[in-house]
Amino acid sequence: MQHLKDKKADLGDRDLWIAADAIWRESQDRNVDYRLILALIEVESNYQHDVVSPDGSRGFMQLKPSTARVIAKKTDLSGNGPLNLFDPRVNIKIGVYFLSQLMTEFKTVRKALYAYNVGPHRAKRNIAKLPLHKDPQSPFTRRVMLAFQNNLSTLPAF
Repeated sequence: MQHLKDKKADLGDRDLWIAADAIWRESQDRNVDYRLILALIEVESNYQHDVVSPDGSRGFMQLKPSTARVIAKKTDLSGNGPLNLFDPRVNIKIGVYFLSQLMTEFKTVRKALYAYNVGPHRAKRNIAKLPLHKDPQSPFTRRVMLAFQNNLSTLPAF
């Protein structure tokens, strides 16, 4: 919670606690380092839960509503009515599930982040053009990895 406060997340204390709890729980449930989730949130939304990108992506983890609906069907969020992607708990749950699936599918953090950013289908096409065992490089993946490295050096491992 203190990290979110330090990063000026735009939430009250109660919602900050809910967001911090969601990050922790989802990191444990999906086996994704919470420091990577924080890095992704930092780069995607700068900790602003109500931001909307030009392509319509929403919330902390910048999820497209169409992607979120598909993922919600695979989680316990399906059937709960319209998804509120500005709700940090919902956004984090869907975003971390999506990232964990990409990490399983793409095998490396960099490839998974690249797929998170450009979409899995486009990522597969672009990665297929790379030399074997070469990870894609993009400004997005570099920024997230830099934030992740910073988090690894400043936040405790659990």
